[in-house]
Amino acid sequence: MSYKKHVDLNSDVTVALGGKDAKGKPNPTSVEGYYLGSRTVDGEYGEAKIHYFNTAEGVVGVWGKTNLNRILDPKYLGMMVLVSFTGMGKAQKGKKPPYNYELQYDDGNTTDVSGFNLDAAGAEEPDYSDSEEGYEESSVDGDETEADEPPPARVTAPKTPLKTPTAKTTKSVQDLLASRRSAS
Repeated sequence: MSYKKHVDLNSDVTVALGGKDAKGKPNPTSVEGYYLGSRTVDGEYGEAKIHYFNTAEGVVGVWGKTNLNRILDPKYLGMMVLVSFTGMGKAQKGKKPPYNYELQYDDGNTTDVSGFNLDAAGAEEPDYSDSEEGYEESSVDGDETEADEPPPARVTAPKTPLKTPTAKTTKSVQDLLASRRSAS
């Protein structure tokens, strides 16, 4: 008889790649390890995706950004990967600049990830926002950095529904705008 182990996917530490943490310190710029998969978690800011890597320091979770979520395809599961932050992209009108990443992989260096449960019912990601310990990793420049960043704030629906503007409110807004234009 041969037993197989059921493993819930949790990380020893969760970090953000690129940018700066809440204290103004630069976040790690890369992570190297076996890609174990990703899971969507509910945080105080809404749903967020965490990607998991089995690194030399243990299992590391990386908060997903749009471009990171796009390049970390399930076809890389179990492969040795190196994900690097390459810089900020050009901001579109009214939006923040995107985080850009590069993915390198070694399809000859793999590990079995069939025992990991990405949809663990009832399993919650530990709260890392109060943690004093950060994930240390050598950056491209060789200096060590510490990071532990909560996911960015998510847009939520207003508590009271918006009202349809009336002619009176529209006129008052137009008058206010006109008075500002004439004052400058």
